[in-house]
Amino acid sequence: MPSVLNPSISPSALKASPSRVSSKRFLPLLPQQHELDLPSLHRYLSFLWCPGDGTPIKAVRKLQPGEAMIVRRGEVEQHWNWYQLSDVRSKKFNALKANCISGLALHLRRAVHRQMVADVPVGAFLSGGLDSSAIVAFAREQNPDIRCFTIETTGRQDPGVTDDLPYARRVAKHLGVSLDVVRIDASRMADDLEKMVWQLDEPLADPAPLNVLYISQLAREQGIKVLLSGVGGDDLFAGYRRHRALMAEKWWTWLPISVRKMLAHFSGSLDQRRAMGSRLSKLFRGAALEGDARLVNYFSWIQRDDLDRLYSDQFRSALNDSKAEAPILDFLQGFPTEASRIERMLALEPALFSDGS
Repeated sequence: MPSVLNPSISPSALKASPSRVSSKRFLPLLPQQHELDLPSLHRYLSFLWCPGDGTPIKAVRKLQPGEAMIVRRGEVEQHWNWYQLSDVRSKKFNALKANCISGLALHLRRAVHRQMVADVPVGAFLSGGLDSSAIVAFAREQNPDIRCFTIETTGRQDPGVTDDLPYARRVAKHLGVSLDVVRIDASRMADDLEKMVWQLDEPLADPAPLNVLYISQLAREQGIKVLLSGVGGDDLFAGYRRHRALMAEKWWTWLPISVRKMLAHFSGSLDQRRAMGSRLSKLFRGAALEGDARLVNYFSWIQRDDLDRLYSDQFRSALNDSKAEAPILDFLQGFPTEASRIERMLALEPALFSDGS
């Protein structure tokens, strides 16, 4: 859960020396014409991330979570899975369930304390969420004067976006730690979007990397060269809206399929510009689906019919019958059949991608 970020490398330094970004070194080794991987682009537009091993460039593939590879002299010598999700219904799991809370605190504390060992000042991100707050709480045990950093975005924000600053301030006050705030106007973020795209190695529909950049620059100016960052709380403890939506299915899945189709149709006509309309539409647009198909639908951001209206005839023809959800459904086929629906959804969080929604 905790990680270490070095905020000392600036975007200008990266742009001046592209070789410092290791993945970009592969581009000169690829064929002269970088052929686009159209199914991967379709998956990205469907989910705002690309499940599976594809990337926007057909000649570049990704290792899946839990996979490892050894390459020698241009040949794949070994390719294996070093991690497999355990059977969540095993007797061993149930027997240890009572110890999960104390065990989590013990191991998280140890992990954070290990990260505090450094020969330079160490600070921390603090958004006020579960993950960053837990890490700062444990880090404070080693350094009561640890400096924390957060961001305040001024200007217009999308409806439904949570302002983290009040929560960060409450946590900082509760723990008795300092909190430095960097204030960024939304227009500056828009101006820096192209810079963010250049630094990332595949599309990402989340401005969070810009927040990290601005906070890191402030920390660097204050003499803090290392920041602790937490991630994974919502993924581990079912904190996203899709988890709550899935657990609320018991209130409407008993309805006849004809009524569920009406729900899907009605929700699609709601005003998508309003937060409530957008959320209700996303909640019920897969109401007529069954099993894993409905579960996967909670991850999608736009339906195939809507995308087809944006695609050219040539693009649609090239996609043929390619299904954006195929890699996710393939993964779920190998998951224990007796697992509950929330367990199946939670299994997708670490198995397929690293950012939430």
